[in-house]
Amino acid sequence: MVQLSFFSTTVDTVYLTANSPRQAFYRLYLTSEMGQVRLEKEWGAKQKILGRRVLVFKSLQKAKKEMARTIREKTNPNRKSKRIYKVDK
Repeated sequence: MVQLSFFSTTVDTVYLTANSPRQAFYRLYLTSEMGQVRLEKEWGAKQKILGRRVLVFKSLQKAKKEMARTIREKTNPNRKSKRIYKVDK
């Protein structure tokens, strides 16, 4: 169990990359701050961030579940999009 504090703490980070001409990427950050858990999503191409979305959750379990769902959706080989991501360390 992770203790929530008043200072921003990074709980987990995942970096996804796609084999595409524009070098597409997708980043997920899970942070806790002042009793809230935030899931930050960033996407872009060629090292440039093109979009960002922040989701706020009350519990770490719900945030982790949403993060896992997003990763599963982006890495699904049967997805309709041509851009299929892989987890990059």
